[in-house]
Amino acid sequence: MRSLTPILLVSLAAALSGCGGSGTITTPPTYPSLTGNWELTGSSAPGTGTFGAGAYLTNTNGSVSGIIYMLDMSCYLTPDNQIMAIPVTGTVSTAVSTLGVLSVTSSAVAGQVLSLSGTVSSDTLLGGTYSITGGCAGGGKGTVTGYMVPPYTNTYSGTLQPPIYVGITISATIVTTQTGPDANGFYHVTGTATFNSTGAPCLKSGTITSSTITGADVNIVITANDGSLVSVGGFLTDSSGQSIAGSFTITGSACLSDTTGGDLLSVVPEP
Repeated sequence: MRSLTPILLVSLAAALSGCGGSGTITTPPTYPSLTGNWELTGSSAPGTGTFGAGAYLTNTNGSVSGIIYMLDMSCYLTPDNQIMAIPVTGTVSTAVSTLGVLSVTSSAVAGQVLSLSGTVSSDTLLGGTYSITGGCAGGGKGTVTGYMVPPYTNTYSGTLQPPIYVGITISATIVTTQTGPDANGFYHVTGTATFNSTGAPCLKSGTITSSTITGADVNIVITANDGSLVSVGGFLTDSSGQSIAGSFTITGSACLSDTTGGDLLSVVPEP
């Protein structure tokens, strides 16, 4: 039998030392995933008010980035009342018992720098705090909690009750599929709607033609069969994602005058 050459012996020894009993197997660190659509709720100190915010966050090996939208804070509105995008970057620590520590800071938006931190899992923010320096909201601080919003992919049903029309009830079934996020951190839905109405027979069906979702806040526009626009705006009533409450407007209908219902739409997913 041929003997092994010295070079082959050295190579074989090196291979064995790398995978044998004396070798060390390194386990990659585990981070909370974070990536998704988040609803944040803040309470300002010393308890002078609360705010809601939507956020798209993503995490790659502990490096976090995203966009936050303050939905109830006037200092983050443009002069024409559009919500400002707040880009954030930061870190999340490796998970211990599924929990990590999140810390993000924004770039200056209208002179305001937002900092947010807290204990986080892949779908919940606990014991968080925030602070704002500079600009209109400078000095603001308080606590914040949050959760990852379930996808708006579902079949929803509910009733539209125009307050100015006695005896008219419009039942709606809306089938949605969520897409996104887009470059601005917004999610969207596509889908269709069917209507069954008493007193408004012209309204029968429609297609979702535009939508914007951030956090638990959702706004969709349905172009109906009679050429009207049915706009539905609402928010999740809890973190389960099983019901949406809000308001609606109908404009340009062939058999209804333009109408608006405030907080009269409750949309509940079908089983």
